[in-house]
Amino acid sequence: MRLAFVAALQLLPASQRAVLILREVLCWSSAEVAEFLDSSVPAHLDLDALAALLREDAILRMPPEPVEIVGRDAVCRFFATTPAEGRLDRIRLVATAANGQPALAAYLPDATDTCQGYGIMVLTTTPAGIAEITGFPDQALFAWFGLPKESALLR
Repeated sequence: MRLAFVAALQLLPASQRAVLILREVLCWSSAEVAEFLDSSVPAHLDLDALAALLREDAILRMPPEPVEIVGRDAVCRFFATTPAEGRLDRIRLVATAANGQPALAAYLPDATDTCQGYGIMVLTTTPAGIAEITGFPDQALFAWFGLPKESALLR
């Protein structure tokens, strides 16, 4: 998990590093972070910033499904429309690591705002940016990563 956090700090622009630290280290809510940074909650869901982290030829895969989304623009379109129906502000990410690579555990809130583990995204990084995102939508994987299947992570 430390490696994933350090990798994220190296890849993210300054404002996104601040968001990462405030959210994941200090456990501030999205609203608190937005107020502190004189911004808004939707502004932290900056798809342009995501695009800046991805290589032009980035690939998104979701085994065991035969899904392969190729290209920076296509990957960003996917994240803008598909997870949580495009409401990325509803997804809580927790940094972890998988096979020595940075990874993110994704939690989605249910009707009671209890975050349910949704899946693990493994990032393949290069000096030029993120080359691949391999998503495993399987809550059973959380135990292998020492992560709870559900958590009241949203405040």
